[in-house]
Amino acid sequence: MNYLTKKTLLTLLTTSAAALLLSACSSTPKVDYGTLNAEQIYQRGANHIQEEDYDLAVKEFQQLDAHYPFGPYAQQGDLDTIYAYYQDDKPDLALLQANRFINLYPRNPGLSYAYYMKGVINFDQGASFLQRYFYYDISEHDTTTAKQAYMDFNTFIHKFPNSPYVTDAKRRMIYLRNALAQFQLNVALYNLQKKAYIGAITRAQSIIKEYPRTPAVEGSLKVMIQAYQALGLTTLAKDTIATYQVTYHKAPFAKNKKTS
Repeated sequence: MNYLTKKTLLTLLTTSAAALLLSACSSTPKVDYGTLNAEQIYQRGANHIQEEDYDLAVKEFQQLDAHYPFGPYAQQGDLDTIYAYYQDDKPDLALLQANRFINLYPRNPGLSYAYYMKGVINFDQGASFLQRYFYYDISEHDTTTAKQAYMDFNTFIHKFPNSPYVTDAKRRMIYLRNALAQFQLNVALYNLQKKAYIGAITRAQSIIKEYPRTPAVEGSLKVMIQAYQALGLTTLAKDTIATYQVTYHKAPFAKNKKTS
């Protein structure tokens, strides 16, 4: 599944800046900020972003905040700082900056970008975690960041349904939902392997309830069938097999275990 690349994020951010600001003049190499206007300082930071020197970009935007606080260029600089921190692999600072922007500028035209980036930042961390832990003792690991990313995107879509970032946010939400369901299925499979049958059943049932219409539901039903059979709960096993067959129009296993 394709998501917006970091280069595309920069293009969209630049478009947002163009809508808010006048064309910026050429920067001057002099670092005496007292002699520079807001537009000039902003352009210095924007140039550093184009050069992928994100640390210097942030410093320029901080100077812009210090000399021309709350003006249109300072606001755009604050928005660009989110991107700069994100590109510089500083997700915690990027999140703090996004929340700061949302609190300071609730009517800014770039507000949707700040909300969207909150989801992207948490998505990167949450997706990385889900990919890292696949099938071993994962029962104690935390999926909070991935769930937070899903909620961030959900909030963003409801607040800004016409944003150009909505399509990408929806793709990421689908991925997260499927990945979270699969993660929980891996836990259920681990419990089944360790003969913790009640835990396996409980986990599988929660997947069906919390993540319906995800690919992991099929595996969850299989876990329940095997766990019920292992516990000698024949009627429940048969009922679950029937549910599986009605849903997927096939037998749950190549060769079904008898439920005597």
